[in-house]
Amino acid sequence: MSEQRTGSLTGGLGYSNSSGIFATVGLQETNALGRAWSTNFNLNFGEYSTTYNFSLSDPWIKGDKHKTSFRTNIFLSRNYPQEFKSDNNGRLYAVDDQTPSSSDTFSSIVLEKTGGGFSFSRPLNGGDPFKVAKWRVLAGMNFKRVKMIDADGNKKPFGDRTPTTTRNNISDIICIGFTPNDGTCPEENTLVSVIASASRNNLNNPTNPTSGNKLSFGTEQFVSIGENSPTFNRMRASYSFFIPTKLINLTKACRSNNANSEDCPQAIGFQFKAGTIFGELPPYEAFCMGGTSSVRGWGSCDLAVSKSFLEGTVEYRFPVWRMISGALFVDAGSDLGSQNDVPGKPGKLLQKSGSGYSLGGGVGVKTPIGPLRLDVASKDLSGDWRYTLGVGWKF
Repeated sequence: MSEQRTGSLTGGLGYSNSSGIFATVGLQETNALGRAWSTNFNLNFGEYSTTYNFSLSDPWIKGDKHKTSFRTNIFLSRNYPQEFKSDNNGRLYAVDDQTPSSSDTFSSIVLEKTGGGFSFSRPLNGGDPFKVAKWRVLAGMNFKRVKMIDADGNKKPFGDRTPTTTRNNISDIICIGFTPNDGTCPEENTLVSVIASASRNNLNNPTNPTSGNKLSFGTEQFVSIGENSPTFNRMRASYSFFIPTKLINLTKACRSNNANSEDCPQAIGFQFKAGTIFGELPPYEAFCMGGTSSVRGWGSCDLAVSKSFLEGTVEYRFPVWRMISGALFVDAGSDLGSQNDVPGKPGKLLQKSGSGYSLGGGVGVKTPIGPLRLDVASKDLSGDWRYTLGVGWKF
């Protein structure tokens, strides 16, 4: 007998609002050192971002009766941050300082990030590793160094709304990163944070639920380790629940009087999300509203760049034919007036509306990793339609 191979090489092409057209290559080993450790090395090359990431995880630390898992990773990335772009109102450009001259060249803002982190996660199983536990807790730390550069790699810590050598409104120039108490605008920031979260999963199906609920909340405390290192806290919470129903019966199984949720998986789902930040943060660490996991009628980060937010979704899912499902949804969100509280106010400079809603529908095709989903949504019933492609339902 020969041992089964545990390594794999994957690749693909795709498109997203934040990365544009991108290619991804992944190398995975699921039994590193013969200890069932999983290692992953991923490369992602896109129009607007490039990421190298290496991770190692132990799904069950040896000898631990609570079934604690461990994960660590290191990464290097360069990306064009969506916080400083708008679909309809232009973008902020990278500049050297607050006094433009005729020799200046204006280029897109790029963030170069290097760092890593680790986390421990465990189910609250009461010491019985084979007990199905609904609650799970996680704790860990993250570290990253962020450099503010332009597309050519030159250090440029300022962003300019209207790049010109004749300045009419100096407030259009902002500091891209964290501004210390001395009022300077450093070329790089160091961010160190401690994370903690808890979740309760009571869904009847992990990929296509029709009943049950899920609650999660977490906090990330950033601590200063120098003058260019900010201190702030970010908190997030979400709650979703599903009500089984039979409103649209297109398949034979749904038309049967004896159909159950597995034969006819349709339900109305509700999701509510909220978050807030305390302290002085870099603008690129603010909440991004809009996109495939937010209000879907807007592009990624095109609804708001905020310090607090509230979002809600109502979605009706129903089977259409064999492996194909349909969905009808309403998304809504608000920045609670907090775009003005983000340093530099990039969302206000780019005239992002801060609140809105979208109506739409989607089609999902069942795959081993979850439904491959195509959604179309209208922004505020304006006739401005947006198409998004993703894997898995929104929640």
